[in-house]
Amino acid sequence: MAQHALLDAHALAYVIRDWGTIHSAMINHVSPPVIKRTYAPMDLDAHARDADGTVPQLRLDFWAYDPSNPADQALGWFTRSRVPPPQVDAADLAAGRPRGPRAPFETWDADAAVEDAVLDLSADHVKAVTVPEVSALDSVLGTVWRAIVRARDIKAKVWMHGCVGLRTRLEFPDDFQGAPLINVSAGLDSTELLRESARGARAIRASIDTVTKESAAAVLHHMAQALDPAREWNVFVGSQHTLSTSWLGIGAYSADFGFGTPARVIPFMPPVDGIVVVMEAKDAIGEHGARGGVSIRLLLREDVLARVLADPELVGEK
Repeated sequence: MAQHALLDAHALAYVIRDWGTIHSAMINHVSPPVIKRTYAPMDLDAHARDADGTVPQLRLDFWAYDPSNPADQALGWFTRSRVPPPQVDAADLAAGRPRGPRAPFETWDADAAVEDAVLDLSADHVKAVTVPEVSALDSVLGTVWRAIVRARDIKAKVWMHGCVGLRTRLEFPDDFQGAPLINVSAGLDSTELLRESARGARAIRASIDTVTKESAAAVLHHMAQALDPAREWNVFVGSQHTLSTSWLGIGAYSADFGFGTPARVIPFMPPVDGIVVVMEAKDAIGEHGARGGVSIRLLLREDVLARVLADPELVGEK
């Protein structure tokens, strides 16, 4: 297990594959190869600058709350203070104590039972849900998002938050060791999302398309100037939110410790309502993106997950 602030899944996959390569050599009594990969996550800071461009993010403010409002209390296991720490209080005061949108803790029932399931979609199923001019992955995520919102049966604005990698955008090598990720958010009214099957996929693609070299530099600059990194929340979970991440193409199925490649790779995720992880099906290795079939891990409230797994658009007609 690795701390996410230090490594993302892409970097961790390199660690596991390299470990397997060395282990295989040792059990076969040959000299293990010398594998050198530079760990320099702070190189990301060099790209932070006050550039033009923005990306759609929630930017919820953990300091924006009303202590007298019972609905505005963070969960008990959050130990971070809801007020500026003493080290930055003067700077916050000098800035006029600006407050952004508050985190809607009342929409997140953290005591509800959360279950998880792995859902496999074949290449034919992925093709059937793919929206023209939108990637197969965006289309799969749009379909999953619709199924979750339908199962939650809410009438409100809903959000799909995604993790976007910056290696290619900032011209880092593929084996860059760190966590060069930012979050982007697609937001739609639930009735709008459910009205048309393609709408969710196109909203997701539109949010991802905002991440360019310029906008990434602007986001990194914004993060570097934060008084307290724990203050701003770019994603949320609970009834109006879904958080997705993709492990497509990171080589998780290439690790071999001398006994063959994995029969199944299941991403480990905490039991939090609203998490979706997509990775390629094992027999889809070599296919680009999600087109060869995908394996989707879903972590949702127990009652919601049951309805999602019965959704005919997502799992097909019974």
